[in-house]
Amino acid sequence: MFNFFKKQKVKKNVPNTKTVAFGMSEVPQVGQWLQQSKYDEVAACYQNLENNDKSLLLEGVTLNATYVDDAIEWQSKEPNNYLANLFSGSALTFKAWEARTGLLAKHVTEEQARGFYYYLEQAYEHLAKATNLNPSEPEAYARLIRVFMGFSEKEKAQESFDTLVSLDKGHLAGHMFMVNLLAPKWLGSYEEMKDFAVKCANQNEHPLLYTAYLMFAVQSFIDLADKDYTVAEQRFKWKYEANIMTVYKKANSSSITSLQRYHLHNYFSYLFYVLSNKKLRDKEIDAVGENISMMPWAYAEVEGLRDLQLMKFS
Repeated sequence: MFNFFKKQKVKKNVPNTKTVAFGMSEVPQVGQWLQQSKYDEVAACYQNLENNDKSLLLEGVTLNATYVDDAIEWQSKEPNNYLANLFSGSALTFKAWEARTGLLAKHVTEEQARGFYYYLEQAYEHLAKATNLNPSEPEAYARLIRVFMGFSEKEKAQESFDTLVSLDKGHLAGHMFMVNLLAPKWLGSYEEMKDFAVKCANQNEHPLLYTAYLMFAVQSFIDLADKDYTVAEQRFKWKYEANIMTVYKKANSSSITSLQRYHLHNYFSYLFYVLSNKKLRDKEIDAVGENISMMPWAYAEVEGLRDLQLMKFS
């Protein structure tokens, strides 16, 4: 009965809001500068960040419908500028996947496919140009992984990833893109995805990369649930719980200052929900706050803070 009243209080009083880019304060300012064509200010802000935070800023701006066209316009004004090509290439990749609506190939209409490849080809041109303009910067190589995934070019995606890690072994976005690419429903297999994820879990130098293993674990649960939901949780618990707890202990013993740490909190909270570990589930949900990532919560139809807090009563 007490939980019932707490649940009703959450429903009534908690807004269903969430932050953009995990609350990164630079995103709205950089977006405004793009709209005002203040490109030097954008560049100065971007270059002042660590690589993983550069990824977060890039996504916060170029995966946001408010600023997408402004990012693309920058490239048309400064076609030989590295950052203009990077921002535009990322924005065009976003438009490509939006045109496809995130569906698997067999569910995509002819019109959606045309829009997808129209934008994806432009994204490739701009990102490839960015790597030529500044071959020592890792971000464009990470973004190309997702482009090559769209083209079903697994070997080229791997080449981009190899170049990426030669420049930055701890680049989170690039590793997350590779987990997606190696999933059986895309260009890989369970074993390939598992091997990649386990390597990320076993290393100790870059704790943000533990996210890759958590992504693999979530996808494994979804696959089990698709086959037989009635036994999925039991089988998942038996097969993955010990490894998840090992990764959780490693992550908790690490000092992570990047806002990208919220990926870990989001995935851990979802996995503890699946594992019925209420104590750790609630702890991680509180750590997330409004910094809610689309995945893995799309699987539970969580869109904002109210939805997330209500998961405590599931």
